[in-house]
Amino acid sequence: MMTTDTREKILQAASRLFVRQGYTATSVQRIARETGIGKATIYHHFPDKQAIAYSLLDRSSSRVQDALSAANAGDDPRRRIEAIARAGIRLRNESFDLFQVIRREVPGSRTRVHAQLGSFFVLYTTGFTDAIRAGIRQGIFRPVEPTEAARALLIMLTGLYVQIYLSGNRFPDPEKTLRSMLDIFFRGMETR
Repeated sequence: MMTTDTREKILQAASRLFVRQGYTATSVQRIARETGIGKATIYHHFPDKQAIAYSLLDRSSSRVQDALSAANAGDDPRRRIEAIARAGIRLRNESFDLFQVIRREVPGSRTRVHAQLGSFFVLYTTGFTDAIRAGIRQGIFRPVEPTEAARALLIMLTGLYVQIYLSGNRFPDPEKTLRSMLDIFFRGMETR
């Protein structure tokens, strides 16, 4: 097995275990059993369990940046905004519980998790702002202050993330709600 495959297998197992049973209750030995990889191999890739947790945070950050880069590549401002919003939903579904566990249980991690989440909001705001600005230039959106419109959209989406979280992931249909929310946002932004 290649080194990157082994490392990814360790991270996937650790993520599942941290979310399911907590960081504190998950030992490196338990991760080794879950992956079928020896403890020595895990320690070859990560000096300790905290390094695994921080690598999971870094992996999430990298995935968000990749998703936002892909979303910002298109010419259609509406599609860019939709792609960025969906990337946010994916981040919430894939990583939010893990972030909460790490923030609560990994010593000294609260500042790092908050900084990571703060950087996500900056990336989302910038992506939305750029797409809104392009839509204004193309005559699709009415002239508004792009950063303020981006913040308004992000506040709407944050409310959706909170509703999903508080419902215990039993939110009826996040995709349908996202489409409705974006429809309302776009109708308020359009020139026609």
